[in-house]
Amino acid sequence: MPLQNRVTPTGELIADPARGLFLGNRGGRIHDTTTRTLGRARWASRTWICCVLAFKQRQRTVWGHSYTELFFCDEPTALAAGHRPCVECRRRDAHAWRAAAVGVLGLDTVPLFPDMDRRLDAERRDGRAKRLHMMTAEGLPDGVMV
Repeated sequence: MPLQNRVTPTGELIADPARGLFLGNRGGRIHDTTTRTLGRARWASRTWICCVLAFKQRQRTVWGHSYTELFFCDEPTALAAGHRPCVECRRRDAHAWRAAAVGVLGLDTVPLFPDMDRRLDAERRDGRAKRLHMMTAEGLPDGVMV
């Protein structure tokens, strides 16, 4: 039985046997180590990242005793779900993503990644509920996943 650790573009966590191209997490353990099921806490942290599958020969037990490993089909899925590139294993991608965000948002200064995480968190949720953005199809920006 596959774990409920595949992330959809809408940020939902589903059980799917497909292996993703990227690994990520939401900054903490959101699963129960005994039952290997998701708990209620889906927002353990503001830091939602997207990592490479292999980095510095690190080996982990998926859904072990630290953070909950999540998997993405591809990078557009991770970005659509609200995850940003990891600064440790994907430094170049993380800095390119931040530079693009600075340009699109018209910011005067380059924010630190924790500041970007706070902004993303505010955009992805309303209190404890997922924030939904209602727009017409014509008003959607280029590259949005539907």
